[in-house]
Amino acid sequence: LKYLRAYAGSLRLNAVTGKWVDEYREYLLSQPKLGKATASKYLEALKSLLRIATKNLILPKNPAELVQNIKVPETLKPYLNEEELAKLYRTPIGGKLGAEIKVAFLFGYTSGLRKSDLTVLKWGDIVAGERWQIRKVQKKTETIVMIPLNEDAKRLINVESKASHDPLELVFPRLSASKTNTNQYLKKWGIKAGVETKIGWHISRHTFGTLALEHGADPITVQNLLGHKKIATTLIYAKSTDTTKRKAVDNLPSITLQ
Repeated sequence: LKYLRAYAGSLRLNAVTGKWVDEYREYLLSQPKLGKATASKYLEALKSLLRIATKNLILPKNPAELVQNIKVPETLKPYLNEEELAKLYRTPIGGKLGAEIKVAFLFGYTSGLRKSDLTVLKWGDIVAGERWQIRKVQKKTETIVMIPLNEDAKRLINVESKASHDPLELVFPRLSASKTNTNQYLKKWGIKAGVETKIGWHISRHTFGTLALEHGADPITVQNLLGHKKIATTLIYAKSTDTTKRKAVDNLPSITLQ
């Protein structure tokens, strides 16, 4: 809003044109404190609101319809390898909140859940049947996901204790209630464990996607587990490692007849 207000001034919504949106695009790109990725998100925020205004008949036509998005250079998704995960598992974080943050982070790796979903995860979202699994609506995408829990995931939260919890009770209550920057706990934890990769909440989800693909899961299955709307989003994780490419090349039939 800071950039939009500074550029728009007293301009009225019905005076917005495609040329104005295009010039706002260039304005965002010219701001020294804005990276391309952030500028792209800010432009998309405006375009999204103009689409809503058009849909609700506030505007007769979407002025941003033909305005190009800001192309963001591709970046590799950082992730943890198996050795780094083992180091983190063996390394404690002090205090009750710290201990819960550790469990939540590792549970995020085993389930692929975002921090925003971990903080609202309730015991009622975890269901038992032939196999334990999570059934919930993801907060960010509003898509329903069903995620089987492996042995590590069940052990981390002591899933057998579900009967002693109210269905509306949070699985990670301290994480949910915390007002502190919990990424600082993760950063110190990573340093203490001797992990070179910078640890943040997003890393656990990236690790889930990358290692799942690396160990043979098909992209559609990983897409469904992560709740991605587009397969292209899932395939970004495949670019972070060359293991799947190496397997594909190594498994080609030999040109030498035996």
